[in-house]
Amino acid sequence: MKIAAVVPAAGSPGTLATTAFHGALMEGFSAIGIEAQVIGLTFDSAEWVPEALGDCRSSAPWLPPERYQIGDRADAARRGIFNRTACDAEPCDVTWRLELLLERDLAAFAAEDQENVVLADTRSIAQLRIICRTAHRLGWKVLVLANEALTDVQIDPTTRESYIRCVTRCAAGVWAVSDELAQYWRAQGVPDARIFKSPSVIRASSFSRPVAQRGACSAAYVGNLAHREIGYLLDISQAILAQVPNFELTVYGDAPKDVRVELERVVEERGLAGVVHIERSVAPPDVPAVLEDADVLLLPRSRGKFSSAGFPNKLGEYLASGRPVVVTSVGDIPKYLADGDSASIVPPDDTPAFAAAVVHILRSPQLGDAIGTKGRSVAERLLRSDLVAARLVEHLDALPPASACPSTDQGALGLWRRLVAARPDVGPVKRRVARVVYALFPRTQTWPRRW
Repeated sequence: MKIAAVVPAAGSPGTLATTAFHGALMEGFSAIGIEAQVIGLTFDSAEWVPEALGDCRSSAPWLPPERYQIGDRADAARRGIFNRTACDAEPCDVTWRLELLLERDLAAFAAEDQENVVLADTRSIAQLRIICRTAHRLGWKVLVLANEALTDVQIDPTTRESYIRCVTRCAAGVWAVSDELAQYWRAQGVPDARIFKSPSVIRASSFSRPVAQRGACSAAYVGNLAHREIGYLLDISQAILAQVPNFELTVYGDAPKDVRVELERVVEERGLAGVVHIERSVAPPDVPAVLEDADVLLLPRSRGKFSSAGFPNKLGEYLASGRPVVVTSVGDIPKYLADGDSASIVPPDDTPAFAAAVVHILRSPQLGDAIGTKGRSVAERLLRSDLVAARLVEHLDALPPASACPSTDQGALGLWRRLVAARPDVGPVKRRVARVVYALFPRTQTWPRRW
């Protein structure tokens, strides 16, 4: 088995959590002897920074310049790319050049006689259709990653129903990162046996790092500066500062320049300059070193669909560092962590309670060390990349084989295709005629795979 993780982009602002997730997963596959590759479906080189994935195989077949050959259209017809009924959910528009590039990339990565798998991490119905159609032609299974609720922010609402149909009818299964998402996809018709449940993936190498000595009164947050969590963090910092005058918080975040400038202005306006430091984002492989510099790690999530359905990848990174974590009680977090034992858990949207928990840990170093050690143990057992990869491969082996794409047998040309396909011993002249016919009329033809 070989596995290809297909993502919209990697390493760019806004994609660091996804990049960390798949980079860790690739490390896990490598540890258990599974060949894997990350494929980026981006047209912008600024959205593709493969170094952020770490040491793993990667490619971006859609990046320009694409050098199409004269015979590409005939090659696409031969592969069945123009077959508009090749989708089990509904007729799909064909973007043949993109499908051809993706199919060539997958075919070069793995032989067709293997039970290979595509992990599809996208909310774009156009990309998901291309992935499913291509995987079906090659005989690959598709597992769709469900790591967030399908709200209007996460997906174009006009394509939501089509996206759901594509997942439920064309994919072999779903990877759900929370109980809520698992239940959501069960309600959409995905059988429980086809749902893989795991909240996140953290590099096994993160757990082999020694836990550095703690300092005094520093905290850190790693995430997206555009999240609602940032305003929450500023409120918390002001409340902590009233009790711990030498408190400092470093925020490492990815965001557009205008968002960063606005945040720095707000920090200055609220009198937190010199207390809250806004730093640029950190590449996923460098996150463990950044976390070691803090005495406590903060993850304040507010109530809402986003928080209840997802599971923050940075929480796993926090726990792996061995530092004490203060986090709000949302989603599946209380199912894995215990307050005062493996983390300090407070109610969401309660600034005084969150600030009090941070102050308590800063004033009780031994308690903080004990919480950090226990949290790291929980994360290693639950999220370590090689363990998650092994469980995933076992689940993938049990999934049904990829469904074959239905063919289009309409009209006189469809009859010709059936006659030729039924006669594998046709002579070279008929075979050449068939190739010409398929090249001239590709939309009604599916080339026999064995040719």
